[in-house]
Parts: sequence; C-alpha cells; structure tokens
Amino acid sequence: KNLYLYAVWDKCGHSKYYGGICTTCKYEYKLKETSMSAVYRVTNGNGAPVWSRPYSENSKKVKIYDKNKDLTIVAKVTNINEKGKSNKLWYKLKDGTWVFSGNVTERFMVKYNANGGKNAPANQYFVSGKSVTISSAKPTREKYVFKGWSTDSDSSKVKYKPGNKYDKDKNLYLYAVWEKCKHKYDDVGKCTVCKYTHPITVTKASGTVVVTEKDGAAVRNKPYQVGTKV
Repeated sequence: KNLYLYAVWDKCGHSKYYGGICTTCKYEYKLKETSMSAVYRVTNGNGAPVWSRPYSENSKKVKIYDKNKDLTIVAKVTNINEKGKSNKLWYKLKDGTWVFSGNVTERFMVKYNANGGKNAPANQYFVSGKSVTISSAKPTREKYVFKGWSTDSDSSKVKYKPGNKYDKDKNLYLYAVWEKCKHKYDDVGKCTVCKYTHPITVTKASGTVVVTEKDGAAVRNKPYQVGTKV
C-alpha cells in the first residue's frame, strides 16, 4: 500500500553561529547594517583580508590589502558569535566586501586652504590615536603676510601655527590668516617683509648725459635689481 510520510521537526536552538549563519540549520540571522562614510587605514602588519560577507563558514576571502592601504567604508555591522550574541564589528567597503575592524583604524586628515593666496601645503593624514604636526610649508599671497591658520575662513584670529600638534580624532580644515603688508622697501624696490616688488613707472625723457664716474657706467636691461643683466 502507499506510504505517506511527514517530516518531524525539532526547533533549532541556534547554539552556534558564524557570520550570522547557524551552523546547524543554516538559518541566516539578518545582520543589521548601519550606513556610514569614513576612510580607514590598514594597520595590521600582515594586511587586511576582505570577505564576501562578515565572516562565516560560507564566506569567501576576496583579497588582502597591504598595511597602510586606505579603504573607504560605507557601512558597519555587528556579527553574531557562536552563542547568538552580538560580537565583532565588521566594515563594508564600496565594492560590497567586508573587512574585520581589528585590522583597520580610522584615518583622519588636515586639509589646508590658502584662503585667497596660493601654494597651500599638501593634505596630511593620520590614524586615530596618533598626532600630526602642522605643516611648516607656508602659502603665499601678494602684498600680504602669512600669520598662521584658522578653522574659520573669515577669522583673523590664528588658532594653529606651523609646528603645532593636532591629535583629535576628526578631520581638521584650516584656512590661512593674512595681514596686509605695510611694505618696507630696499633700495631696489623690493619689500623686505613680503617680497613684493614695486612696479617702476617710466617717464619719457630726452637729452644727453655725461659719464662722470671714473670707472665708467654700466648699462643694464632695466633699472638695477637683483638679476638684471649688464
């Protein structure tokens, strides 16, 4: 005669998870992603492997990033450990792969703005828990003297100077603070403070002059300045 069989089920106790997947019944715990936007630097000496999902038995290793590689993070999730409790933080990269938080450290930067001038220093980068020295390179601006750096583009108050230390775990945006130069000129029309060279006004004239210096008179391609040719 026909035999009709019915499955007998035992509710799984989910005693062991890897990456949110029960190793007994393969139930996939829905890991809750939290969106974020940050840059993290690989600080593990052996590099940072990235996986197809937060680590589990069926997760595949995609690649390994070398130490000091910067990675753009778009989300984070707390994994589920073997007892079904939240454990181990993972970060999601732009390409959808995942990296373990223990292999990377958040990276911050100091960004310089010449604020009307030019030749601002290059951006500086550092990781959480470390400090950075404000650049000794100075921007330039015609007829102005550089005083230091402010965190407000409209402020005349200097907050940071070259050589100062910065160790806060957040990005720092600096704007050059300028003071209009009061010009102290040397005998060739060049300011000894801001290096601005005063333009020469030429007035038309005609006539004859006599060389009176016993050593003669050198003629140059323009009124004497450093670098003019005889």
